[in-house]
Parts: sequence; structure tokens; C-alpha cells
Amino acid sequence: QTLAAMGNSCCAGGESVTAEVTGPAAGGSGGNTAAGGVANRASAGGGKKAGGLCSVPDELIEKYKGMKMKRQLRYVVCTINMESMEVVMEKEGAPSATYEDFAASLPDNQCRYGLVDFEYKTSDGRPQSRVVFFFWTPDSCDNPKSKFVFAQCKEILKKNLEGIAFEVQATERSELTPDKVLEKVAGMHAKSCTYG
Repeated sequence: QTLAAMGNSCCAGGESVTAEVTGPAAGGSGGNTAAGGVANRASAGGGKKAGGLCSVPDELIEKYKGMKMKRQLRYVVCTINMESMEVVMEKEGAPSATYEDFAASLPDNQCRYGLVDFEYKTSDGRPQSRVVFFFWTPDSCDNPKSKFVFAQCKEILKKNLEGIAFEVQATERSELTPDKVLEKVAGMHAKSCTYG
């Protein structure tokens, strides 16, 4: 059985989109997500393949570069089209959005990837920001096989997003608090830093 056959659209949608990324739902039964529209653009020739397991669209790579170099977005949420095995953008947040907006956009019962421009201040008040990669695999995921697919594609995605230095893996919302992210980006100095 191929990975593409493991699931239909369990992680391809079901939620409304918070930004202007539009298109039909990927995988069939999901709902009003943008995954299908972005996937169609990727499969039309704009995607990159790495490792032969899943593809990453150039559009996502450019969004990541814009976040990292020009701070053009606060966050991007991605899913996988289980039929085409493409990583597709589902939601994005403008620079005015907050980390809390990103966390709230993650579904309770479906896996997602995320990229967030996370802001914090050092103990002496200096503002800092880091682009953090999120791997959201909730314990309540309604299709356990999708966890396997997301785990297999994760390193492929990260290799295409060059320069990712911080990753947060979370299986429940208590692991998504700003303090948990601070522990990742500030390390031993996290307790002297403040979020925001």
C-alpha cells in the first residue's frame, strides 16, 4: 500500500481559511480549505521534490524567505494533500497577527506544519525574532496514519526551508504556550526573556 493511499483528506482541510489562499478542498471530503488550490499550482510545475516521498511548492519556499528576510508574514500553516503527496499552504497570517492567532488556527484533530515569526524580548529589553518550525501532531488526530505521513515528510520539508534552526513538536495545546516556544529559541536564557 502506498503512502498516498493511506488517507484521503484527513489532514487536508475542514476549516475556513484566514488569509487569501483560495481553492477547492484537497482530497475530497474535507470542506472549504485552500489546500487544493495551492496544490494545483504546485503540481502545474512550481513544486520541488526531495527524496521522492512528497513535494514542496516553490511558493511556500518564497513565503518562508519573505518571513525570514523581510518579515512579510507572521505565520504560515501547511497540510499535506494525501492524494498527490504535496505539502500545501492552508492559512497565513499578516505581520499584524499574533502567535496566539497561529496557535488558535491549528485544528484539534488534524496534523499540521507551521512557520511562525516569533517575537520576544531579552532581559535588557532588546527585541528579538526567530522563525520557528512547528510540527503539530495532536493526540486526538482522527486519522493516526496521517501522523506517519507527516513524520516522514517533515525532514523533506525542512530541507527545502533552508536555515530552520528551531523546531517545536507538540501533541497537545499545553505544549504550544509562548513559554514553551521561548524555551526553544532562548534556551538557558528563556526565564529572563519575555514573549511579545
